[in-house]
Amino acid sequence: MSDNNRRLIASALGVLLPLALATAPLHTAQAAPAAMSSNQLAPLLAPVALYPDPLLAQVLNASQYPDQIAAAARWLRSNPRLRGAAAAKAAARQRWSVSVRSLVAFPAVLAAKDAKRAWVPSLVPAYHLHPIDVPDEVQALRAKARLAGHLDSTSQQRVVVSGRYISIEPVSPQMVYVPAYDASRVYGRWTYDAPPGVIRPGTGGAPTI
Repeated sequence: MSDNNRRLIASALGVLLPLALATAPLHTAQAAPAAMSSNQLAPLLAPVALYPDPLLAQVLNASQYPDQIAAAARWLRSNPRLRGAAAAKAAARQRWSVSVRSLVAFPAVLAAKDAKRAWVPSLVPAYHLHPIDVPDEVQALRAKARLAGHLDSTSQQRVVVSGRYISIEPVSPQMVYVPAYDASRVYGRWTYDAPPGVIRPGTGGAPTI
């Protein structure tokens, strides 16, 4: 895959974030972060790699704020009548990341991420330190799911293949549906050392944020 395509994929998924400025003295040599292999990335990304691109971008962004995810989940449980756009509008008054506030419109996703608190911090170093490897691994997983016959366009989402790049887009720009799938089966034969993470939020839709 060319460098231009890599940059395009990373940008499309919203994973190119500025790294924090180093706080060590300028004369101190900074060790480069160790590369994460597919064996490490694939199990982390398998539960969300088949999310529609807009939702995946928000999930990856929100993974930087596990404490805020927990706070948002508690807030949503204490406001059970708030759902969808109404919940997102009310959450706008909270001092959380925009990505976390957007997940309030997807209560099943937010609850699943809160329940899998060990998964969220594990994704953070991958997301921060490997802005190219993460979208590349997402594409590899999508290709495996498509080859296995488990990733096709439906009435709710459109799967678009452009060369080696697979995008997943909502059919309606006003509604993003959350796919429910078994990560241990949807990718066909699992060839990685570690088993895939399991997050089953259940199928549901929410207005696009």
